[in-house]
Amino acid sequence: MSIETNSTHDHWQDVDHLLQVTRSIGKKNPIFCIPVGRNPNMTSLEFISAQSRGGKIVCVSEARQFAKYSHNIETASMLSFKYDNNDRERILTSLACKFPERVFTEMDLNDIIEICSRKSLYLPVSEQEDEEEEDDDVEKLFVERYPQLPRLGSRVKRGRDWIYDNRDNYGPGTVVGHLREEGWVIVEWDTGFKFHYRFGSTQKFSNKYDIQLCNEPRILGKELIATGCLVTRGKDWAWGNQDGGAGNIGTVLSVEGSGQVLVRWQHGFKNISDGTSAKRDMEFEKPVSVNRSILHVTRGKYFKNNSVVEKPTSDIETDGPSFSFAVNQWCWKDCEGNWNPYSREVNERINKCYKRDPKSTVIVNIQDQSYRVVMAKNRQINQTTRDISEIKLVTNWSSP
Repeated sequence: MSIETNSTHDHWQDVDHLLQVTRSIGKKNPIFCIPVGRNPNMTSLEFISAQSRGGKIVCVSEARQFAKYSHNIETASMLSFKYDNNDRERILTSLACKFPERVFTEMDLNDIIEICSRKSLYLPVSEQEDEEEEDDDVEKLFVERYPQLPRLGSRVKRGRDWIYDNRDNYGPGTVVGHLREEGWVIVEWDTGFKFHYRFGSTQKFSNKYDIQLCNEPRILGKELIATGCLVTRGKDWAWGNQDGGAGNIGTVLSVEGSGQVLVRWQHGFKNISDGTSAKRDMEFEKPVSVNRSILHVTRGKYFKNNSVVEKPTSDIETDGPSFSFAVNQWCWKDCEGNWNPYSREVNERINKCYKRDPKSTVIVNIQDQSYRVVMAKNRQINQTTRDISEIKLVTNWSSP
């Protein structure tokens, strides 16, 4: 199959299938890619080789030497001691002792030294530790393993290092799992497609972000409920305190054909509700999304703001003077117990949504962090850390 750069629908489907197949093969075997053609897709080839055990890109000019690679692997395997690092002199000494009659070229020596420094990657399949297969295992899919990765239920979109063509249909998705290998998350796109993506540093990649957090809500089509929807307990709730208490908001992670719904609540627990019954176990939150991106922040990090933060104004400006007070001013409580007024633009946005529907929610950005403001419950929720802080409405607020 050609891996040249191409934007056709059939092509990205082929590349997508290739990435899935090679990831499975590469768990226990090295994959070497030789770029050929007029415009090879180097990003995909680098990804395929790097996610395998000991694989790498081999330039066309190195192909002749690469033909001797298996022979050099055999030579390296005959050296009796282990190497914790790239100890070139020690390797050369061992080669001279083990094969006193053989003459090695400089390129052969470089190959053998490289293989010795990565010896653990070339173990026989029988000696490699078994790895869990999680892609198709429903029980292991919804697992939150690493605190530095986005929590299950986080909304995401393609990030700065995206290499997967149009499999996301340029829309948002929901994080539904963490792979065992650190730095990988499983995302279900709103189209229904599910795959794993890099978020941060992995064993083979450094600081790669295929996806980024976003605040775009799940928009339903003909479905009654879907992955990514926000819910709270309904009038017929019969699941005790599994949601962490009345008023807490959860995110739908999965909707099964039987009607069972898997929800990730803010405190980390999940419950399965029978959506086929006539009861209303859960109710939908009504998100009002602001199409602005969220920058990556460390989980559990609080922010402090002792003054009003003015965000860049929108494209639509209004004439007239600015006032130092607001008739209906919303304020948020920081971690030190101080009340801080929202900036003018944010306050106007909250009031507009509150006037439209007091039970709705709105997403705002404060100091490059995204919060869902729930006016009816006087709280705001950090979309990254899920930390909850209080808010309140003050009439006739005047700034000091």
